[in-house]
Amino acid sequence: MNIKHWYSIAVVGFCFGCAISLAGEPADIIMVNSNVTGRTYEGTGALSAGASSRLLKDYPEEQRNQILDYLFKPQYGASLNHFKTEIGGDINSTCGTESSYRHTRDDAGNFYRGYEWWLMKEAKKRNQDIMLDVLAWGAPFWIGDGHYYSDDLPAYMVNYLKGLKKVHNLDIDYIGVWNEMRYDTAYIKSLRKALCEAGLSVKIAAADEIRAYGICRDMLKDVELYDAVDVVGTHYPLGQGAELYNGKTVYEQYGKDYKIVWNEALYSGKPIWSLEDGPWTGDWNGAKGAIKVLVRNYIESKMVKTILWSLVSSYHDSIAIPASGLMKANTPWSGHYELKPALWAVAHLTQFALPGWIYLEGGANGYLKNGGSLVSLMSPDKQDVSVVIETVEAKDAEVVRFNLRGSFAEKPLYVWKTDSLDYFVKQPEVLMPRSGSVELKVEKGCIYTLTTTTGQRKGDEKLLVPDAKPFELPYADDFETYEPDCLPRYTSDIAGVFEVAEYRGGKVLKQVVPAKGIEWAASLNPEPYTLIGDRNMSDYTVSVDVRLENKTDKVHVMGRIPRVVQGQVLLPMGYWLSVSAQGDYVLGSTDAMLKHGWSEFPKKWPESKSYFPNQTTNSRVVLPAELASWPVSRLELFDGLSAFIKEKGQNNVVLVMYHNGSYQIYEQTVYATGKVRFPAKKWNRVSLAFKGDMITATVNAVPLVSIRNGKYRQGFAAFGSGWHTCLFDNLTIQ
Repeated sequence: MNIKHWYSIAVVGFCFGCAISLAGEPADIIMVNSNVTGRTYEGTGALSAGASSRLLKDYPEEQRNQILDYLFKPQYGASLNHFKTEIGGDINSTCGTESSYRHTRDDAGNFYRGYEWWLMKEAKKRNQDIMLDVLAWGAPFWIGDGHYYSDDLPAYMVNYLKGLKKVHNLDIDYIGVWNEMRYDTAYIKSLRKALCEAGLSVKIAAADEIRAYGICRDMLKDVELYDAVDVVGTHYPLGQGAELYNGKTVYEQYGKDYKIVWNEALYSGKPIWSLEDGPWTGDWNGAKGAIKVLVRNYIESKMVKTILWSLVSSYHDSIAIPASGLMKANTPWSGHYELKPALWAVAHLTQFALPGWIYLEGGANGYLKNGGSLVSLMSPDKQDVSVVIETVEAKDAEVVRFNLRGSFAEKPLYVWKTDSLDYFVKQPEVLMPRSGSVELKVEKGCIYTLTTTTGQRKGDEKLLVPDAKPFELPYADDFETYEPDCLPRYTSDIAGVFEVAEYRGGKVLKQVVPAKGIEWAASLNPEPYTLIGDRNMSDYTVSVDVRLENKTDKVHVMGRIPRVVQGQVLLPMGYWLSVSAQGDYVLGSTDAMLKHGWSEFPKKWPESKSYFPNQTTNSRVVLPAELASWPVSRLELFDGLSAFIKEKGQNNVVLVMYHNGSYQIYEQTVYATGKVRFPAKKWNRVSLAFKGDMITATVNAVPLVSIRNGKYRQGFAAFGSGWHTCLFDNLTIQ
């Protein structure tokens, strides 16, 4: 084992006020006193949400178990002690859709839908003491007839919790309100009442907003609300990801008002958590961001728990916010996975302190003179101590002297270190305090843990991880091997939900969501489609049998999709063939967004309000035919729209408007339109073939059109429908 960065240890006699180390360098003196205590550490967690864990369940069992061990097994890998998951709402919540347990009001409910229940069971299997936490990003369309905060919502949430207990024996510890949306105090009180009436001891964490503590102000004025909320918190309290801090405190970054509101959180007397945090990447920059939030969330905000998104990157790199997790596992057909540096940054805390340990104050946490920071934690019996130090963006190395006071003062201190080249390495030297004093030279760009504890493990370094490999063609699935309501292998639902269903003695894939749900504002939904394959597929034919039930229904078959843009309400970039049950077909492609901005159209064009459904968040797509009929005065409300229409042609420009006044302009190219026999209530086979720059659309073995276009050369296959029931079978990619 090569230690890439030299450090020295000087064992010295204790001397009050001595600022010069025996190494001859000025020392940064840290007092670690067991009698000067702060708040109780409540753990460190990760979050599976936004379909970020979708592909993990499809991994071969051997590699899947290895991945889960690295995430949840105590004193092994990340050693997480808190696990938060999304309550699926049939809406895209970042990287795809998570299934609701109840798609419609008449649906009796199925608690085997999706995969979060499975992940929670696997986490509990490895750590019985792990805390389980749930939160909704959105909800099915029928909740409150499109209004999230409604009489339907408390019962919907309580039934979810009861179902997890009854079907999977999962006791949920915490539930949130609504991810990064405005909370409703009446709903929180109604939820507390419903939980009590159901005999559930689930605690409420509020309010999952971004860098806001308004819930604390409301709690201090409302006794019933105060009693209803058990934990207060926010998202990304100190910023997001690698852009954190820049050497500034929270006060310096966010100003006087933020500090006043945060004080109300402190004065509330409730535990304060970072309910979701960055860094949104697992690489070395992600490790730097992760350790900084884990250390500085306590220094700055007295936060006793931090929950990181995402748990594992089990979604394609071509989908929004790629490689966000502590691990990467997104090629289940290969069994390949990667341990990311951010996982080892988390291990520097989780493997050395358990929930119930106590943060130490009196200088035992804070900033080092050259730009690093540290926190100290003590075991409840006061026998052990761990000090987590980060110098990931420090200006230079420095000597740190620890003056220890307490039962742990004469115990040997073991040192673990991570830098950009070597992760989570136990150092050969053992620090032996003399008269409670010890020194360590910390290099810049590192993470250290000093601890009196033992038993930590990096993992099983003898494991052989298979090499990554492309999605193998030919591929076929007739969906006969799955249980009903399950997701088939390797599909990623970007909008809508595609579940296996029984049909006339066999199995088919069914798009089950009949209407767009109550969306999360940051990730709006296109028409339903599911992705399969990988972004490197080039020459292939994707074919699928389709059954539409009504004359107004339609189907989409797509290919060479290079990437998926979060919140894009149109069909994705790449080529698509759309066919309706009335026999109309369109072969076209979608390009990257041309422009986005804000407009005063809601004020200057009042009748545009009729475009938006009665939902909290939604959008209106204005198609080329409608744009062509607009007067110039309307076009001028969207800066540059007239110029785009003139340049691109009136049949290609698509305007997407949002109820809040924001807009986006895209180019969609239509290559061919026509008629084909495509009857409802019958099976029809649809194919889209790519060979070089030749693209051929076929229905029921009859070629419709062939074109030459080299705009997109490779990418995923996909298929989907409108917001209606649609059946699919006998998928092939070859």
